[in-house]
Amino acid sequence: MIVICIYMHGAMSLLWLVALADHSDKFLGKIQEKIMDYRSKTGLAMTVLSIALLAAGCSDDDNDSPTATLDSSSNSVVRGSKVTLTWSSENADTCTASGDWSGNKGASGSEETMRLRKDSTFVITCSKDGDSADSSVDVTATDVTQPTTYAGFPVTLDPAATSADTDQDSSVSYAGQMTRAVLRDSAKASIKAAASVADAQGVVNYIKNENNVIDDTMIVAPTTKNEFIVKETIYNELGTEKNLYGKLFDTSTGYATPIRGVTAGNENITLGFPGDKSAKEVIDIWLAAFEADHAANTDGTPDYYREDLGFDFSQLFPKFLMGAVFYNESINHYLDENLEPGVKDNDLPYKDGKYYTGKEHSWDEGFGWFGAAAHYRDNTAQENYEIAKMGKDISQADALALADADGDGAVSLYTEYNSGPAYYAASFDKDTGCAPACTYGHDSLDAWLEGRTIIANAVDADGNARKLNDTERTDLKALADTIRDNWEMVFAEAAFKYAGISFEQLSELRNGTATDPDATTKAYYHVWSELKGFMMALQYGGSKAVIDKTNFDDIDGLIGFGPVQLDGDQVTGIDGSNNFTLTAGSPDGDGVDATKVDAYLADLLSVQEKLDALYTLKAKQFDNRP
Repeated sequence: MIVICIYMHGAMSLLWLVALADHSDKFLGKIQEKIMDYRSKTGLAMTVLSIALLAAGCSDDDNDSPTATLDSSSNSVVRGSKVTLTWSSENADTCTASGDWSGNKGASGSEETMRLRKDSTFVITCSKDGDSADSSVDVTATDVTQPTTYAGFPVTLDPAATSADTDQDSSVSYAGQMTRAVLRDSAKASIKAAASVADAQGVVNYIKNENNVIDDTMIVAPTTKNEFIVKETIYNELGTEKNLYGKLFDTSTGYATPIRGVTAGNENITLGFPGDKSAKEVIDIWLAAFEADHAANTDGTPDYYREDLGFDFSQLFPKFLMGAVFYNESINHYLDENLEPGVKDNDLPYKDGKYYTGKEHSWDEGFGWFGAAAHYRDNTAQENYEIAKMGKDISQADALALADADGDGAVSLYTEYNSGPAYYAASFDKDTGCAPACTYGHDSLDAWLEGRTIIANAVDADGNARKLNDTERTDLKALADTIRDNWEMVFAEAAFKYAGISFEQLSELRNGTATDPDATTKAYYHVWSELKGFMMALQYGGSKAVIDKTNFDDIDGLIGFGPVQLDGDQVTGIDGSNNFTLTAGSPDGDGVDATKVDAYLADLLSVQEKLDALYTLKAKQFDNRP
């Protein structure tokens, strides 16, 4: 219907053509009031020529029916993201939200939604005097696209089913693992700095943290290095009540066979160490030997070598811990049993009250043990190496710029620093002689990121976490195999490398070409201890590892319990009091046991040969084979 209203005022006329709806009686009264008001003010006659059906009005400045407009900052977001809704109205007293939001709203405003886990529709209805208008907007929530940074994966838990705070920014959490990475670095630094019995006894704090004695103390390492600013300075800024000792491989805590070929009942025996000791006993014996050495230290200078044994404890401890704790926890626990159905299921919180699921957190913690910065995949291998070194071939300021992903001027040990296995992966991948074959670090990160994306997208129609299906579980296990394979290769590459450097150092001593024999002897003990630590770490790769007990015994048997020293002395056992025992050499008049040293040099080359044959290594640094 059409209303034509012509207001006559002298020779001038104004015409409105208005498309109308209903409420004709209501509007007729309005028009009559206008006519009377106009006549009283002007004294002129006004004629309504035609009224067919009167509705909301025919004046452009007196239509007071409510209006409503609603807009979204985006109409499509990755699930777990928020949008900002903006609304406005005219001629309205109140506005009310409905659909996938609720509550009374002002006549205009903006509001950030909760995190959207499913496609959502938002409606705003604005009212006055029984009349109303509404507006709506649809927002699509899409699956997570695999990122290049290990961060930002959405919270998928249903708040109605758990006590979790699902307004967290992300479900990613692995601070406990990075805390232990810092404890490992602190143990290494404190070993190297120890100058007294008290210092030696204090090393245990960074391994055992009994009674949480270090939680509120200053971090020993890593710490700020000139322009490379480290954000966290106290241990509890990363995590509290953490230790390394309690995470050592131990069958009493549920760990299975470390590698294939270990017979039932012998799973807890540490291969490569005398006396059938557990991993905890190995650490205790090394700590006691380190402490005993300092009891004889009378000059008060740092001393982390046992020159009588040929050990460098600053290398034995950290490398062994990378296997018996980091490698084992990730490969034999989080990426093994925790991927099975009925274990840390994806439709339940990891623990009561947590905002991440069982499978999400298991994968995250496995990632944390690897020691990579969240943005590791965005960096080249050389750049990741420089971050770990706080600048070696570049300035500390440039290394800071590489590490500081969030641009706050400091490096977080939690998310922006590379340590442990991730550092060693970069050290091989950056080797120009290996490129492009060496991609241990990036291949590992690709698998970590793909697996976490699969878990993040395991949701029901409402966007809530559900149990993994068979396909997803199969894919995750294949990715876990990729991670394990690369991690094992990194350890094998390291053992190969340090066998080669040990060969070089011992050769200089044997041939009398060392310019500083004392320094070269210490360098030999240093790299041999790295060789031994990495070799012992290889036994914790689980039932799918390339190496088995037969391979391990064959290769480690060539390395021995201690290095062959220039005079032929070598650790060959341990007595009833857990003291290391030596087999003496037969040195000549120059103090050299040529026969035994030459045989050991050949053994070190055989170590390289056997490792390469077993793994088909790529980097093969310090290859001294003929």
